[in-house]
Amino acid sequence: MKYQTNPCEIEAIQWSGNNVPEICNFMRDSKNYKFNNNELYIETLEGIMKANRYDYIIRGLRGEYYPCKPDVFHRKYKIKEEEQAKTNFDKIKEMSAEEFAKLVVEEDINMLGACNSCPNNKCLIGVITTCSEEECIKNFTNWLEEKATEDNEAG
Repeated sequence: MKYQTNPCEIEAIQWSGNNVPEICNFMRDSKNYKFNNNELYIETLEGIMKANRYDYIIRGLRGEYYPCKPDVFHRKYKIKEEEQAKTNFDKIKEMSAEEFAKLVVEEDINMLGACNSCPNNKCLIGVITTCSEEECIKNFTNWLEEKATEDNEAG
């Protein structure tokens, strides 16, 4: 017989080898792990397992923790849509206006007419532009700063 796993929600964090505070916060309700020379060891139901760099640390359905290889993790799990949106928003909040403008250009995000500097608002911020990429980033950065000022004054 063949079986398929039931959908279930887990929590996980990726071990980078140098995100000890984040790992400690994630596993705060457990004492079954230790760090030794930037290596992470977790006491699992099957015994002590070493989490290699870039492994995901999963909090299971019963509150247990265990490492999972990145390729297996990505085949088995996907981030929930609302978590992805939250993650993206948190990343954007931490960026400077210039970093965000560069992201918009690199990712071809459609911000039609956002900087208001191109004739007929035809600028798609780096996709179809009537100004150079540097000008586009500068104009968009200025636009973001103006929006932030407007939001602060309104709020």
